[in-house]
Amino acid sequence: MKTVCVPKNSRAQIDLDFDQVRQDELIEIKLDDATVDKLWKSDFIPSINRMIGSNIDNYEDERITDINQLIQISNSYLFDKQRYDNELYQVIDNIHSLFDKAITFKTGVYFFF
Repeated sequence: MKTVCVPKNSRAQIDLDFDQVRQDELIEIKLDDATVDKLWKSDFIPSINRMIGSNIDNYEDERITDINQLIQISNSYLFDKQRYDNELYQVIDNIHSLFDKAITFKTGVYFFF
């Protein structure tokens, strides 16, 4: 399983960096390998990487904490419903919610792949 998460506050963000965060300090989405594969094949993850120069990849951890990058991604075409089938869009919509929460909390979106 892969995880995408958002710390609820700056303290949780620091604790996450030191692997000492409590689960109630995070908003998490768990993704199985098949779903992650669909995110790759739909160009969702590669598009994020190209858009902001990140390295979301298998066996890599990546974080997006720059507020401008979070806003850029959240406001982008990546979350247009018509780009995806209904099943995949539900996952992508949940990821969009994480980006919006990260902006609100002024923290970040963390990918543990």
